[in-house]
Amino acid sequence: MAKTFSVEIVSPQRMVFQGEAESVTLPGVVAPFQVLYNHAPILTELEVGDIKIVDAQGRETHIATSGGFAEVKENKMTVIAEAAEAASEIDQLRAEAALARAMNRLKVADRM
Repeated sequence: MAKTFSVEIVSPQRMVFQGEAESVTLPGVVAPFQVLYNHAPILTELEVGDIKIVDAQGRETHIATSGGFAEVKENKMTVIAEAAEAASEIDQLRAEAALARAMNRLKVADRM
């Protein structure tokens, strides 16, 4: 039987994920890192990126985040994210439009 721990991912808008996980991979500021059952206590900042949650049956859930903080203590992980959205909920057209806007802003900034 796989050893699991409790995971909650919250944003100011809502609870994005709540459940048990066998492992969670997070986008750390220095580098991505993985949390497993009985992980040492940690409080760390997160970067923009993908949070990958693997449950006891090996199913993966991916959550996009714009950054935030993660705390692990006594087999409970809490992620407080500025913004977070499950991959299955992402509107591809909206995401592509946001990417185009961001690329345009970078071009304008480069000309200055």
